[in-house]
Amino acid sequence: MPKPAGGAQRASASQESPKESQNEAPEAMGWAIAPDVDVDQPEAGDTARYIAQMTGELTALAAAAGLETLGYLLAMARVEAELAAREAED
Repeated sequence: MPKPAGGAQRASASQESPKESQNEAPEAMGWAIAPDVDVDQPEAGDTARYIAQMTGELTALAAAAGLETLGYLLAMARVEAELAAREAED
């Protein structure tokens, strides 16, 4: 099965508590960031738009695989990201 292009992928499970890892860079938490993603100082709107795009693609993958509940949850995440992007523009 081909891997989705771009985005973040979890390299390994972290043993840290959520509070400990909140302020760490994604790389430090074991996440691999696609090289075309600017993570230095992302704006909230840019981040939300990127998340909306990625979750839209993941929704399509889930639907194609017959993963209805996962597709629904990803679609809700996309809607939330789109709302956040609009709010960031204001």
